[in-house]
Amino acid sequence: MNLAFDEATHTYSLDGKVVPSVTQILNIANDFGFVNKDVLDRASKFGTAVHKMTELYDACDLNEATLDIALLPYLDAWKMFLSNTNFRVISSEARVYSKHGYAGTFDRLGYLDGRLTLLDIKTSTTVARSTSLQLAAYEQAYKEMHDMQIEQLISVQLKPCAYTIRHHDDRTDFLTFLNFLNVYKWSHKND
Repeated sequence: MNLAFDEATHTYSLDGKVVPSVTQILNIANDFGFVNKDVLDRASKFGTAVHKMTELYDACDLNEATLDIALLPYLDAWKMFLSNTNFRVISSEARVYSKHGYAGTFDRLGYLDGRLTLLDIKTSTTVARSTSLQLAAYEQAYKEMHDMQIEQLISVQLKPCAYTIRHHDDRTDFLTFLNFLNVYKWSHKND
């Protein structure tokens, strides 16, 4: 199967057919209607910048002298996480798709304490409850594509010069994600 991604529209297509992203599906669970749109846009752009910065750092391709000063404490947090845990990155920002009809891009796959670990980087002040569902969806898609068992799912919340690790180990999360996928499909079919 051929998975394509249009960066401008943030649209995935599988063999030419548009499929929803994990993020689009879970937007049902993440109601940020009470937050000012400009604030959300700034937070989204900042999170994207942090993701790109850490990706370039992991690839040994980051020119730290060009970074906005606001990003530096988050880079320090990422470096601290890598140093303290010896997390070994084997894949970054990889696109996956599932036979269930969705696609997405996970942040990192690597080894933590000798266990194959799927990791999501967060820069928000709180980690959304739907993060567990997001990781479970990526895990399922990765297993379908590579026939490999991921051993643990974690999120790393980066803060200025600090980080918090959360384990997401509820094995029913993928079933819950499928419920959101069905609601997403139903709502788009009946629009």
